[in-house]
Amino acid sequence: MITKEMYFYSNGYKLKAALYLPDGCEEGEKLPCIIPNSGYMGLNEIYPALYARALTARGCAAFGFDYRGFLDNGGPAGVCKLEEQVEDIRNAGLINQTGKQTAPVCVNGGGLESSALISFPRKSHRFRSGPAQCAQCFE
Repeated sequence: MITKEMYFYSNGYKLKAALYLPDGCEEGEKLPCIIPNSGYMGLNEIYPALYARALTARGCAAFGFDYRGFLDNGGPAGVCKLEEQVEDIRNAGLINQTGKQTAPVCVNGGGLESSALISFPRKSHRFRSGPAQCAQCFE
């Protein structure tokens, strides 16, 4: 897996991110991109990076990031609002829609993010889908 460390901005806050590409991916090659998101206190190095290993092995790109206010990212430390995390996810998707190697974009979330992502396609019509993986959401 190829990892490209990068930054993007979400509502004025600088966020640390990584674009994960399959081994052997050529510069400029367009790949479907999935943005896996952790739950409420998730960090890129936990679930997004874990999912990225499986996704890149299957020929997809993945984009992981840490939410605003987490680690060294911009934003108020210790403040964690679900709606702001959804904005960060949306802005991560927008940056990938205009990227040189990613299109289309699909978002995925687990835990608390699942509840926010159920309404995500309605709020962000530019994305192909917004599946959630949380069993209690479907009971």
